[in-house]
Amino acid sequence: MSGKIKKQFVDAVNNCLSQMGLPVLMAFHEDSITCLDSEFHYADKPMAIRVLLDSEDNAVVTLIAYGLVPKEKVTVIHELVGRINTCLTVSKYVIDPDTGYLVLQAGMCVTDDVLNEKEVLALLKRMLADNYRFARVIVEQLKSTSSPAEVMDKYLREEDEPCKCLMNLEEKKCTLH
Repeated sequence: MSGKIKKQFVDAVNNCLSQMGLPVLMAFHEDSITCLDSEFHYADKPMAIRVLLDSEDNAVVTLIAYGLVPKEKVTVIHELVGRINTCLTVSKYVIDPDTGYLVLQAGMCVTDDVLNEKEVLALLKRMLADNYRFARVIVEQLKSTSSPAEVMDKYLREEDEPCKCLMNLEEKKCTLH
């Protein structure tokens, strides 16, 4: 991938984050990786979001870091995120095997040296919508002695209609949260 696409990536992500009201906290390059880090607040807590370009693998990846899963909860969180992932289309939750951190991630291939800013913006909005949709379910599981099946069943019963922020992704603020 050319230096042109790296500059285009940095410009596009800067623009997207700016449109969403999110600051760029750090940008760095290492070998074939170019990263921009930002943060947003969920339930009054800062959450890290990273957008990276892997020019060797021609991929753009977005990540939201949730934090370290307590050892006593790893098994139930694994099961819960498996259940949540069946409800997701673009992104997925994983527990990083090296760090034990829970991460929401999504990505897209960029093979033609053209990075479409609207696609990057859509990917970021989708990730934030998925976060708003499922972060409370994860928190409930961490605090609960209920099984992942019970926690998901409760969530799905309470979800009478799709989140409005999923229905109108052009809004700058979630209409429900």
